[in-house]
Amino acid sequence: MPTFRKLGLVYAPNGSAPWARQAAMLPTPLMLDEHRVRVYFASTDEHTVGRVGFVELDVRRPLDVLRESSAPVLDIGVPGAFDDNGVNPCCLVQDGAELRLYYVGYQLHRKIPYTLFTGVAVSRDGGETFERRSQAPVLDRTDGELFFRTAPFVAKEGAHWRVWYIAGAGWTQLGGRTQPLYSLHTLTSPDGLSFQGRGQELLAPRTPDEIGFGRPFFRSTAQGHELYYSVRSPTGYRLGFARSADRLHFERADDALVLEGATAAWESEMTCYSALVETRHSTLMLYNGNGYGRTGFGAAVLER
Repeated sequence: MPTFRKLGLVYAPNGSAPWARQAAMLPTPLMLDEHRVRVYFASTDEHTVGRVGFVELDVRRPLDVLRESSAPVLDIGVPGAFDDNGVNPCCLVQDGAELRLYYVGYQLHRKIPYTLFTGVAVSRDGGETFERRSQAPVLDRTDGELFFRTAPFVAKEGAHWRVWYIAGAGWTQLGGRTQPLYSLHTLTSPDGLSFQGRGQELLAPRTPDEIGFGRPFFRSTAQGHELYYSVRSPTGYRLGFARSADRLHFERADDALVLEGATAAWESEMTCYSALVETRHSTLMLYNGNGYGRTGFGAAVLER
């Protein structure tokens, strides 16, 4: 049973930068050395359009911000592209001299509210700047996954690559709002850039008040494989957890994931979009709170 002790709110933008009026969504970590971690996230402008920035933290004192990006490291796409109304970071993978950033591209529509597809940007300067590998998504629409192929966690797995991601092709009306329907899938690729066909469904909503999942984060331990994710309901998200012996068949154990400590105002309505940072000092969980990250991101430390 993974038990984390809350440390508190780490970061929320002060609103002074036009591109970062609010939010620090989807904290995505990159270890720089044994003491420093850079955390990428999406902040939004006055029109709630997201762009990717970062802060650097001392993992021994994770509430202390050492450095903050002054400009986006990844901006929105060209008009009409899949990411022309927002970009959110999700996963970082080092591949030789390149650092790959797998990100979510957000696009608004008329007949449906929006679509979410996965893009890749690369950095050759240690993550200070990123350039798109393509203007098109690497996880684009396909039958059965028509509107969402998003929130990827990508890892090398022997001779191939594997992605765990959120996929869906439907909407529902709940509480007078149009809500997306999606489940958690997996798919393999020879190079982490070309993904063919429809993914295998791993987790699907199991109760009427569940409508989908958010941002998977995969981790292997001596006891087996773990998947951290968020469970979506009409009122927001809560953190979820599952175990697996083979990376493909997961047993949900949401109640086994424990966050100890008082609930602060910034996380009083929801918790979501967790990511783990393993250091020689501790294992940290970074996560968002209210408004899908509108109030910033916080940290918790693994106790047992």
